[in-house]
Amino acid sequence: MNTRCPFERLIVAETHACSRAMAVTRREGAGIDCNDACACDRCRSLQEFFEQVGAEAFGEVEDRTQVPHSTLLKIQIGGLAGTAQCLNLSVGEKIEDLDQVAGQADGNLEILDHEVLAEAMRSARARRRRH
Repeated sequence: MNTRCPFERLIVAETHACSRAMAVTRREGAGIDCNDACACDRCRSLQEFFEQVGAEAFGEVEDRTQVPHSTLLKIQIGGLAGTAQCLNLSVGEKIEDLDQVAGQADGNLEILDHEVLAEAMRSARARRRRH
């Protein structure tokens, strides 16, 4: 069973944290696995939803596999911030427990406002642009 966290790059970079995260070492370096398969499935569903909304927000709908990794990270960061906003969760710029956000969003994806998410994703993309 694959329990590789879909948000592992955010956790490894320490921009976000999760109560279910387990540090692992992979061939390519540090990684994060989830200690609960059901929680990991929730996060994967949320990630897929973010990719759909993000691809639409950035006009990259045709082939999501071709979206640059840096854009995917910004989609995640903005998607998580927008989700917290839509669900009225009190979180800072660094979300301390991704499992809490994913748990609250589980089964509630239809109430998340795509415009709020898209704007949060665009904002993350603009804020994190490298010079």
